[in-house]
Amino acid sequence: MMSFRRLVFLTLFLASLFGGFLNAHPIFAQTNTDVAGLQAVSAVTNLPTTDPRIIAARIINVALGTLAIIFVVLIIYAGFLYMTSGGDAEKTTKAKTWIRNAIIGLIIILSAWAITTFVINKLIQATGGGGGGGTGSENGGSSLGGGGTSNAFQVQSITPVGTLSIRNVSVRFLFSREISQLLADANIHVYRASDHQPVAGKITVNGVLATFEPNAACPPPNTDRHCFDGDTDFSAEVAGSMRSIGGQTISCGGFSPECKAAFKTGNLVDVSAPTVSITSPLDGENVSVDDVIRITSHAADDSGVSFVETWADGKSVGKDGPLTTSTALEFDASANWDTTGLALGNHILQAAAHDIDSNQSTS
Repeated sequence: MMSFRRLVFLTLFLASLFGGFLNAHPIFAQTNTDVAGLQAVSAVTNLPTTDPRIIAARIINVALGTLAIIFVVLIIYAGFLYMTSGGDAEKTTKAKTWIRNAIIGLIIILSAWAITTFVINKLIQATGGGGGGGTGSENGGSSLGGGGTSNAFQVQSITPVGTLSIRNVSVRFLFSREISQLLADANIHVYRASDHQPVAGKITVNGVLATFEPNAACPPPNTDRHCFDGDTDFSAEVAGSMRSIGGQTISCGGFSPECKAAFKTGNLVDVSAPTVSITSPLDGENVSVDDVIRITSHAADDSGVSFVETWADGKSVGKDGPLTTSTALEFDASANWDTTGLALGNHILQAAAHDIDSNQSTS
């Protein structure tokens, strides 16, 4: 049976441990840029510019901290009952039960806090604080939308995905960092799902984007286009040995997107271009110099949107593609525009939408 001194010692130990818990660093997903465009919005609405992920982390810490305080108070109260029991067996038993249950509850809360901290920190490390959005170049020429420059080299999107109505498909692999033609040729493949035989085709690399087109021509009258076999299942894959220009090995699965996608072709040939328009900032809207401005655009296509590239004054500031389990017929793209050092005056923003074949249009 636990002695009174041991109970007091354990209570004080847990109280001091909880004091350290309260002084521990909170779980914050830190970022070096205005990743959600919050500063620009705040200038108009006077809303706070705090990253929503930081707000969520603070809520987690407050909730766990409040529960832990409750259990510490219960331990102190139970200790008071024990000391004032006056040898009454019933009061002593009640006090011990309260102490035991409160200690168990406190241990659960501390464990939950430790596990939450570990998981969130690993998630941030794996994604570089990012979370979707446009891709950036290896040298940081443009930033990874949604979370600043990513520390991880990973696939941002593979299109198309799922069952399609068309067969003149361009398979596109959008990465978080720039890749080389040599490594793309060696590590990017498109297979027929039935026998895992590679499809004959050509890979074209443009910075963070790799595009695979089959060699076979489409049936007449569209022989100027390239087609896959109709009504056939295919798999688009990136090998685990893929590296960025900077030498980073690709991260696949877990907290990173998978490095493969499956699609099934139809029998139609698509010749219609997608539509695209910039939704923010508005035409003629004032934006801040020496800031990071979030540019958003909306693209749509009857066969599917592959990716959207955003341009500012004729310079690409990011590519963004959907990461979904089926090909998106509509997609809201985003990119970060760094206005540091830009001259005051008018600037031209454009968005170029590409569908899942070779058609494109510019806003």
